[in-house]
Amino acid sequence: MNKAQIVDLVKEGSVYRGLIQCEALGQGKDVALRFRHAKTENSIDIPCVYDKEEYRFEFDATMLQVKKGVYEIDLYEASTEKLYQVLVDQKEEVMFKGKYNLDYLVIEKSSRVYFPTYDSHKRLQFVICSLTNPEYFKVTKIACQNYVTTEKEIRFENLSWDEISCKEIKALFSENGGRVIEEMPMEYGKDLSYSLDTIKEVICENAKFKRYRAILLINDGEQLQRCWIYLNQKAEQPIVDPVLATWEDPVPVDETEEVEETEEVEKEIKKLMLYYTTNYYAAFAYEEQDAFYGKYAIANIEKFAMKNEKITMQASYVDFSAVPTKVRLAQRFEESYMDFPIQKTWEKKGVCYLNATIDLSAFQMIPFYLDFYVVFEYQGREILARVGCKRIRDSHLNKRLIRYTYRTGDGYVAYPYSTMYNKLSLVYREITKYDANIYKVKEMVSAWLYKGMRYYLNRKDIWLVCEKNSEMAQDNGFYFFKYCMDHNVNHKVYYIMDKESPDYKRLLPYKKNVIPFMSIRHMLLMQSKVILVSSEGKSNYFARKYVRGRIVRRFANKRYVFLQHGVIALKRIDSTFSKAALKAKLFVTSSEFEKSIITENFGYNDDEVIVTGLTRWDVLQDKSEEQPMREIVLMPTWRTWLEKMTEEEFLESDYYQMYSSLLQKKELVSFIKEKNIRLNFVIHPMLKKYVSKFASACDNIQIYQFGEAPINEIIMKASLLITDYSSVSWDFCYMNKPIIYFRFDIERYEEEQGAYVDLREDIVGDVCYDVDGLIQMLKKSVNQNYIVDEKFVQNRKNYFAYEDKNNCQRVLDEISKKYYE
Repeated sequence: MNKAQIVDLVKEGSVYRGLIQCEALGQGKDVALRFRHAKTENSIDIPCVYDKEEYRFEFDATMLQVKKGVYEIDLYEASTEKLYQVLVDQKEEVMFKGKYNLDYLVIEKSSRVYFPTYDSHKRLQFVICSLTNPEYFKVTKIACQNYVTTEKEIRFENLSWDEISCKEIKALFSENGGRVIEEMPMEYGKDLSYSLDTIKEVICENAKFKRYRAILLINDGEQLQRCWIYLNQKAEQPIVDPVLATWEDPVPVDETEEVEETEEVEKEIKKLMLYYTTNYYAAFAYEEQDAFYGKYAIANIEKFAMKNEKITMQASYVDFSAVPTKVRLAQRFEESYMDFPIQKTWEKKGVCYLNATIDLSAFQMIPFYLDFYVVFEYQGREILARVGCKRIRDSHLNKRLIRYTYRTGDGYVAYPYSTMYNKLSLVYREITKYDANIYKVKEMVSAWLYKGMRYYLNRKDIWLVCEKNSEMAQDNGFYFFKYCMDHNVNHKVYYIMDKESPDYKRLLPYKKNVIPFMSIRHMLLMQSKVILVSSEGKSNYFARKYVRGRIVRRFANKRYVFLQHGVIALKRIDSTFSKAALKAKLFVTSSEFEKSIITENFGYNDDEVIVTGLTRWDVLQDKSEEQPMREIVLMPTWRTWLEKMTEEEFLESDYYQMYSSLLQKKELVSFIKEKNIRLNFVIHPMLKKYVSKFASACDNIQIYQFGEAPINEIIMKASLLITDYSSVSWDFCYMNKPIIYFRFDIERYEEEQGAYVDLREDIVGDVCYDVDGLIQMLKKSVNQNYIVDEKFVQNRKNYFAYEDKNNCQRVLDEISKKYYE
């Protein structure tokens, strides 16, 4: 291969500019700088311009849009398709300091790094990697003999890089997780200074981060090193206090904001703190000081036992001059808690321990979740350390289902579990039929069977479908299952269903492919390599709120296709259905508009979100004119703030008062009787315990508990929908039927729940805010023979990519492409 030489290279920001000489090429045209991946052979070309016997190139590293890896650099002549290896000029010591030059590094804030180098044959290469890549950035530490803090700077003195043949050094400032925030100016020497003003600027621009690290990059000629500053004078001493220095109000306050003198303002007093970690690395924190100590305080379960209402635990903790005083059992999201004394503390081989006993019968618990803390006393303040349980997670909490269960005697059960972050918590809830010991025995038997059958089962191509609580067959899961059965797909598709459910009869035509919920067969398959396909979260495949046990842990990370319950737009639910929480491999949407909501807010990649339409829409058809009398559906969604209300509080809530008064409204009753209309009020499943509280003396008003009648049938028979923020409105929109949005609490809803669209403007139906306005809009729509306004007809085009009744097939194709191609 012919040769070329790079004779000049400069970097400005993320842009590289350089000159290449190639005598063999002459004044060739259509010449490009080719980047060829050393492993995949994929390549990308950067155009070159001929200028005075040299080829000039320029490119922005961050715009390359290529995979990480090592790229070989060649000159490519398009007319002859010849390649010319680019070598480093004999004066490489001018451009490079050894194999590298830190001045040529481009570091993105995602910690992706770009830099040129060369191989043993002096051939030019370009590397794209992470700052944590050990092949290029060897992790090491630099000891600091002393540090000095003033009002203007932080100085680390006598840094020990004597043993390193250091050609150059660069200082970075990163958030604690490794994301690079800023390149810090510094001069080569034995001391490293950080300007407090510079740190202030960094914190102001990156307010979402609370913890920071100083990173040093060192070029020794042959290897790049990523170094932490190590406070070695503390190495042989216990951590007395992690905070080494603090600065009050390090971030400027906006003094242009006027506050009335009579207004009481309560704000967090954050501090900039220089501290050292348990590994003695120097770090920075910017947060409220009590919150900092709370995160620094660490307690982990070493031994755990439970007998009836008594829990005994032994925990290790970090000693930083804070004294553990008690163990706290606290209701999550509530202010209620109870403290239990620590019986004993001691130290062994440099580790501190404590013993405590918790009596669950002494605390008046309320459902559902409680958390364990160790309470430390530090400088007159209480600091809470959440108790971790990673070391005992599998061997204790999630296997000893019978032993670690406390029945209160009043119909409730309490048991410990390990959260997804390996913290010790407690579930307290009403006893269900699935708490019987027979189901725990079934789980143990299925686990034993799986050990002997796993190689056989894991080779089977099995899909498991279910809907809410595995007791419904009315939504996207059922219609996808029905499609698979009717079209004889080349997969073993089964439906998980509670045999006592009223919907079980809908599955009788496919009985061979229906598996009884919580049967041994069900539990056995849940442990194998199945694909889960559902319109609900994975927790609906097993007894709700179990949150422990062998099976729960085994199916937590299974391949999972989320069919969705409705179109996501009117309610913010990214915390519930985010990628981190739901862990879906495919997420079904109905339009590019909805897909953008998911990719921008839920953390999913573009290829994980598919636009297919909802499977239940394949069977939707307008049956409204076939009915003996016109039907209207009133179907509101629930509110998060109603969840923990007592019955008395619920009956006094705006939600109950508004809908209860609507059902009793004489004007409404007279109108629907006059027009021979039936009003079907469908109550959300989260409020099913209050169904009996809603009543109407009018025969034209029917009240349904969700699931009591097939929702699809109710929707198809109806001529009009009254709802608030429910996604059922998209089914009516899909059939081009009129919708009235009754949003009497829109201000509170926007503040506490939120939406992804403007609830007043981005709509496909009329909006009203009180009962009188609702009745007037209803009369108008009925008198106009349920015609949809033209502006809403135009708006609906944004929300449906397909209206061809082929959604089930598209979902099937996407699953096959994901897992079988």
